[in-house]
Amino acid sequence: MRLFKTVISVGMLALFSTASVADAWQEREILSRVREQLIRVNKLLVEAESAGMNNQSRLRMEYQSIRDDLNTVENGILQYLSAPMDPAAIVPLDGGYTDYQRAHALPRPDANLSRERALPMGYKK
Repeated sequence: MRLFKTVISVGMLALFSTASVADAWQEREILSRVREQLIRVNKLLVEAESAGMNNQSRLRMEYQSIRDDLNTVENGILQYLSAPMDPAAIVPLDGGYTDYQRAHALPRPDANLSRERALPMGYKK
């Protein structure tokens, strides 16, 4: 049980201390590694349970309860990682890169697009 608490504590400490300064991709990478660790801990719990089957101790570990809790955390992380990320706003290009284009008022490549139409749905200026 002490090993389990240590593994979870170190994992959560690493997650929260690193995720606060990480960008979105780093956060997702860290959460993915946490999920992998949870899977490993689950396998260790299965081994511990089978090793303790013949244990006649008065005190017994509730392995199924621990595994259920770990599965809940793992599924929450998986759900977060599976959610689509919002796309970045697309800003139209100017297109007038030379003095000649500006002086002769040549149409810009995006002249038919208003700024609002160029942004993804749901984004406002």
